Amino acid sequence: MINLKPLAIVAVAAGALLTGCGSDSGDYLHPTDVKVPQDRFLEFPSDFLWGSATSAYQVEGAWNEGGKGYSNWDFITRDLGLANGETGDVAIDQYHRYKDDVKLMKEAGLKSYRFSISWPRIYPSGIPFEFDENGDIVMGPNGPVMAAPNEEGLAYYDRLIDELIANDIEPMITLFHWDMPLPLWLPESMGGMGGFNNRQVVDFFAVYAEAVIRRFGNKVTKWMSLNEPYIWATFQEGLFAEIFRKVGMGWEPNADNVAAMMKDQTVIKFTGTQLTYIHGYMLAHAKVVKIYHDLEDAGEILDGDMGIAFDLGIAKPASQSPEDLAAAALFNDLQLNLFTYPIFKGKYPDGLLERFAELGYKINATPEQLAADLAFIGSQGSDFAGVNYYRRPTVRAYDGEADYGGENLFSLNGDFFGGDIFGEAFAYAPIENPGSENGAYDPQGLYDTLVYLNDVSGGKDIIITENGGGYRVEDQLTADGKVHDTMRTRFLNGHVKAVWKAIDDGIPVIGYTAWSLFDNFEWIRGYNGRFGMVYVDYNNDLKRIPKDSYKWYAETIRNNGVASSQ
Repeated sequence: MINLKPLAIVAVAAGALLTGCGSDSGDYLHPTDVKVPQDRFLEFPSDFLWGSATSAYQVEGAWNEGGKGYSNWDFITRDLGLANGETGDVAIDQYHRYKDDVKLMKEAGLKSYRFSISWPRIYPSGIPFEFDENGDIVMGPNGPVMAAPNEEGLAYYDRLIDELIANDIEPMITLFHWDMPLPLWLPESMGGMGGFNNRQVVDFFAVYAEAVIRRFGNKVTKWMSLNEPYIWATFQEGLFAEIFRKVGMGWEPNADNVAAMMKDQTVIKFTGTQLTYIHGYMLAHAKVVKIYHDLEDAGEILDGDMGIAFDLGIAKPASQSPEDLAAAALFNDLQLNLFTYPIFKGKYPDGLLERFAELGYKINATPEQLAADLAFIGSQGSDFAGVNYYRRPTVRAYDGEADYGGENLFSLNGDFFGGDIFGEAFAYAPIENPGSENGAYDPQGLYDTLVYLNDVSGGKDIIITENGGGYRVEDQLTADGKVHDTMRTRFLNGHVKAVWKAIDDGIPVIGYTAWSLFDNFEWIRGYNGRFGMVYVDYNNDLKRIPKDSYKWYAETIRNNGVASSQ
């Protein structure tokens, strides 16, 4: 999950607005709220999965315990210092406190908990071969000798999974949520393997995934291969690729230089330079789906589902003019269909790769190899579609102007939507709405995105795999020792109503997973961003303090729905 620049002035104004109207007054309808039947209870299906999500690096800590290897995020935070000088060395220490955290989940009534496996906990170097005392790969009669996965790492997740099951909480595992063994992640220019740009890394990921599936496949039946293809494969890895390129020229990778560098980047450049990585990400997903179902068909694991957690927010046209509608469609090709089409249609959006080729960007594969890959990716598909939704952009036809009254710089601390798209469209993040650190409040955008995903997937089950808001202006302990996060509660309430409306309209949404139950390490923002429904006091032994939103969510789960007037 990426955290965006807090819109402080808007947030303060929104706080006054929400305090004035009250979350239970029923007399206020935000312009982007979905319309639901009034004066009735919005009940969800009896088997609906109410959950919460985290990822390994953001919550676990124990960065050098249990045989874990050095990860890309250890390097990014400890060596490059790109998270305000903060690290996930301890994070919220869930590695040691998982029983207490599961207790909080149980008390909230969670039906599911989405967490990720740390790849470097399972294969510390990422390379799944045996090495001799000289550091050379041990060769057997049929090639390299395969290494056993790290038992200490597997045992930790065994304990966590067993604790969840004992408390009637369904584990939902994400196999890759951005932490990768460092030797696999570093570029070749720095002695690494270049991440998912490299097909051998894709194969190593498949080996790691198979080891994890074999270990936990008789306990866990809801899985996700990868998290957020757009933000990770395009923006994050594009950012680091550019940093490493400049470092090779003697550039100093400090926060100020990175922020200045980002002002010169464009969404087209970042996407174009990352096309091979994006393709590797799609191929990795398909390989894992095949592994999962092969093991399932062989009776070696329980019948279950392997999905993927997309990061999607369908564009809102600035108007209904043909030009703005075409601009929004172009945006959707770039940031939605580029990732959903290979999986659900076995192809990339028509004409998109050709447009990138005109600018000198292409996937590093022969036409024959690319066609075979896409046929394979499409044949494996995805058992369900996960969607991480926080916000969506407004898109208009490009007219040479760059100021539409919203965040429009493709910058480190701005919204990652902004910028000129092929000289034909301009995407920007509106700031007229109460905005969290991850963008403007827009439940209607979630509903529209679910309609899109239902259509593109051919009616696959959908799980909201992340949704939440960060409101630092409210995330403070008050004199009574509590956190009164009215804005987050409204954010969650509005989006839950959007999910109800989607279900009522026939879209098969089977679960809602809030981000997050706990405040945690928010990637490059470090500990500045707070998205949790449980306040973590970083100055007081990581004490957990449930916020008002936690109580609201517990009541929502207990009632299995919300009142339309709430």
